[in-house]
Amino acid sequence: MNPGAGSARQDGAVHPVLNLIRTRMAAGSRPLHRDDDARLAVVLEGGSSRAAHGGSMICELEERGLLAAFDAVYGSSAGALNGAWLVCERARANVHGWWISESMGAIMKPGNLWRGQPVVDGEHIVDVVYETVTPMGFDEILASPVEFHPAGTDAADVTLAQLHGDADGPYTGCEEVWCLDHENIPVPCEMGLAEVAEWGEVHEEVGETLWPALCAWVESGNYTSVGRCLPSTSDFEERYCGQWERFDDFAAQLAEDTGLMDGWPEEAQRYFNWESWTRDLLFDHTVIPAPDGGVFVFRDL
Repeated sequence: MNPGAGSARQDGAVHPVLNLIRTRMAAGSRPLHRDDDARLAVVLEGGSSRAAHGGSMICELEERGLLAAFDAVYGSSAGALNGAWLVCERARANVHGWWISESMGAIMKPGNLWRGQPVVDGEHIVDVVYETVTPMGFDEILASPVEFHPAGTDAADVTLAQLHGDADGPYTGCEEVWCLDHENIPVPCEMGLAEVAEWGEVHEEVGETLWPALCAWVESGNYTSVGRCLPSTSDFEERYCGQWERFDDFAAQLAEDTGLMDGWPEEAQRYFNWESWTRDLLFDHTVIPAPDGGVFVFRDL
């Protein structure tokens, strides 16, 4: 990592990667505007102590101002966090997140494994750690000319052989792989990797914007299922009537859209019992409080 002394190989030649970094920095080369045809990337692995070591290395890259020499940053698991900090140039400011109790102690709760609860508190990471403890520069990452690739593995592709690696396993009682961290999936129980992958497909079909509504629909119990009790996305799309401040607002808009009173005499419109009509309409719909305010409205078919 030191571009100075000790950077030569045993044969006396400078390592080609180090030589490329030096050449690019000396020439003022910038990502997306290179004079060479090379592609140089930082790859960061994840996993507890390895993340702390990776954090110290990206701090060195940042302090030496070497980010511009790279074309892309890749990271898996905790390495993706280090990579994000490097790209948004907050590595030194945020590296303390790997050891202070406000982050690690609050995020990692191994005891939850025995209580059937998530071991990693994802909401705390996003809502607290990313905001106040180690602020994440999302805008800077999106605007950066350096590509950022947080890497993951499709749950359906994970095998016991991969998990055990070169060990002598699988051992007795370890013949199955289960997902214990089911946060943001509307089924409060552990599940196998095949089911996790199926939920991932449902998420991809529905999209991030409508996901809270689908979760609310499933949690209400008044939903249609297919396969392993997965929600029918086609039925969801047919039944979902949107997010409203109140059900009364939905009812008023429905009356206008359907021309409920078109052609009615003025006197009939004036004496129409909106409260009674809205109450009757409610019997044909499921109304669920939305997490960010208002309600989700679903048509009962």
